[in-house]
Amino acid sequence: QLSLLLIDLDRFKQINDMLGHQIGDAALCAFATRLVSAFPIGTMVARLGGDEFVVMLPGVGRLAAAGHAARALQALVYPFRAGGRNVDLRASIGVSTFPDDGKASTQLIGSADLALYAAKKGGGSRACVYEPALRSEQLAQLAMLRHARTAMKNDWIAPFYQPQISLASGQTRGFEALLRWHHPRVGLQYPGTIAYAFDDPSTAGALGSIVADAALSDMKRWIDAGLSIGKLALNVSAAEFRNPDYAEAFLLRLAAHAMAPSLIEIEITETAFLDAGATNVITGLQLLRSAGVTVALDDFGTGFSSLSHLRDLPVDTIKIDQTFVHGLADRTKDRSIVEAVLMLGTALGMTTIAEGVETAGQADFLAERGCTFAQGFYYAPAIDAPHAEAYLAPG
Repeated sequence: QLSLLLIDLDRFKQINDMLGHQIGDAALCAFATRLVSAFPIGTMVARLGGDEFVVMLPGVGRLAAAGHAARALQALVYPFRAGGRNVDLRASIGVSTFPDDGKASTQLIGSADLALYAAKKGGGSRACVYEPALRSEQLAQLAMLRHARTAMKNDWIAPFYQPQISLASGQTRGFEALLRWHHPRVGLQYPGTIAYAFDDPSTAGALGSIVADAALSDMKRWIDAGLSIGKLALNVSAAEFRNPDYAEAFLLRLAAHAMAPSLIEIEITETAFLDAGATNVITGLQLLRSAGVTVALDDFGTGFSSLSHLRDLPVDTIKIDQTFVHGLADRTKDRSIVEAVLMLGTALGMTTIAEGVETAGQADFLAERGCTFAQGFYYAPAIDAPHAEAYLAPG
């Protein structure tokens, strides 16, 4: 038997971006030194490149390797001294074992890499042991990418529009543009069927561009026809914002469509601020806001460090996730969370939007507690462009 540990630092790019490469390099050396000391003398520990390391454990089975990984993570918890300051580093570990998880070195490393990806996807700072289900998940992800690319190639993708309604007046605030695609055999498909494509930078960018251009073209046509649409909300994935030029390119896109930035709202989830490119996200959002675009924090409460986001980040709108809205009728904790978020939004002078409203009871609960807008099947599902135009038409 032989076990392999693949170790990768979590969000190390942020360290380099915030503290500089000199401190980053010193922290990396300190990390390597402590990593070596976390294993028995004579253990082979090597740097693969960048911030990725590999550990070989001859004669060690799956269970014992998991124990080694857990002890290594514990040893890495304490701050590292670099450039005269303390630097917090965290790592994720993927574990694979010969011969069960691969008989060739490439197979063994590939299995450990899948486990490492699962550890990072689970939030990082943890170890994950390879299991066959991870390979199945990888195949499913590749299928999603293939479906997304096929849909783009064949022009099967289009925005659908869900109205956002004022809870005070009942008037339409505007639309959120939502991606839909039409499979020639299966019919209308939702984003979940190509979810992994939004984590792939090149595919996510292409999908976002298709939806944004189509939605902006629709909106310009409606405005030219004398229809009042209000705000258009566009979802932007974290993968899109990893491009440091995204915000500038987005403003150029608005100009190309002769669209006033003040008519546009960008929706981004909390997880975007936890990625290695979080600095790009914040800088980009600040640029967009300075141009007049408003920013909504989507699925609020489902990510991490939400309160610090509201304090520190350039955000105008809080969107309450539908999982909390659905529990208003029978879950006390969900009611308390929604009430707290609405009170917080009011105190901070932010717009609040509840997603997934499906009943009059939910709408009444939200209205009574000062929620600004709502969207969901109670008002209207997401509809295609012709139906959206008819929805906007007077009378």
